[in-house]
Order: sequence, then structure tokens, then C-alpha cells
Amino acid sequence: MISKYLTLSFVCFITCISAFCNDETVKTESTSLTHFSAGKISIGISELPWSTFNASLRWWDNNKSGSELIFSSGISGPDNISFISYIPSRYTWFERTEIPETNNIFFIKGTGVSAGYCMYSDGVRTISSTLYFPVGIEHFCFKDIPNFSYSIEARFYICGGYSFNVTSPSDDNTIFFRAGVTPQFFIRWYF
Repeated sequence: MISKYLTLSFVCFITCISAFCNDETVKTESTSLTHFSAGKISIGISELPWSTFNASLRWWDNNKSGSELIFSSGISGPDNISFISYIPSRYTWFERTEIPETNNIFFIKGTGVSAGYCMYSDGVRTISSTLYFPVGIEHFCFKDIPNFSYSIEARFYICGGYSFNVTSPSDDNTIFFRAGVTPQFFIRWYF
């Protein structure tokens, strides 16, 4: 339920920004097409309408390099009660290059780190740290709305963590390591 309210709030916020945003666009280095991203910051959302909510702040120092900060939260499980809190933060350093012969599509790659803490209703707590290697594209798809984009990424990751039970300290203490890839889709608004 919280995720739905966050989604509705974000959509209303983006609508207000689009109504009042009159900043000039920034020209890319390689073409005469314009987009809004260089020197700007974006707000992005993903994984909707599912119960996990990701909010992204991405900014580009120039047309070549940038950074991103992602906050996640969520409630999941049967009847939305088994998963109480999930608070990871991810920071990623990006590089991008415009793909030749395309309409403002950029190839992005980067390296990121994350720290997370999970609380489950059965007393289990998890602390984790993750190293990310995202690759993907960001597309400024509307010429009339140059500050709107979407990105599709594959985030390869290596994760290590410790899981413990606060109600029964002798049970379920686990050190774990994981590796894999997760898809990410973000809708972004630069301002």
C-alpha cells in the first residue's frame, strides 16, 4: 500500500515539474539533437507496480561521466507482513557514449557499491554489501520532451552478507555470498 502512495506522489510530482519546467536544453557533442541531461539531475522510478520501490537520482557532470544514488524500500510476502523493512542504498559511477546513427540513445556502463539492512517479522535480520557492474542504454525518446528518458540496464552483482535471528540468537546465523544479474528499468525526468 505504501508503494502505491509513493508511486502516486511521484507521478504527481513529475506532472507538476513538467508543467513549470522551462529550462534550456543542452546540445550533445556529437549531434545537433538536444537533450536535457548534461549538467542536470534526474529523478527516476522503477519496479512498479510491484511492492518494491526504487527511487533514483542520476546526474551527468558532462555528456561522458556521471553518478547515481538509488534508494529502495518495500514490503512483501503473503499479506504484506513477512518483510517489514528493506533499506539499501546504492551509489554508482557511470560512463556513457552515444551510439552512432541512433536517435539520442546512449550506452552506459559503470561500477557501484551498496549497503543494505533487512528486517523480517520472524526476527531475522540481514546485513549485506554488494558490488555492482551495470551496463545498458539510456534513451531520450521524445524530441518535444527532451528532459524525459528511460533506461534499461543489466546490473551484474557480487554480494556478501550476514543473517542472524534476534529472537533466537543461536539459530539461523548465516554468512552468505551471491552473484548474479538483475534487470532494471527506470523512467527518468531531468530538471
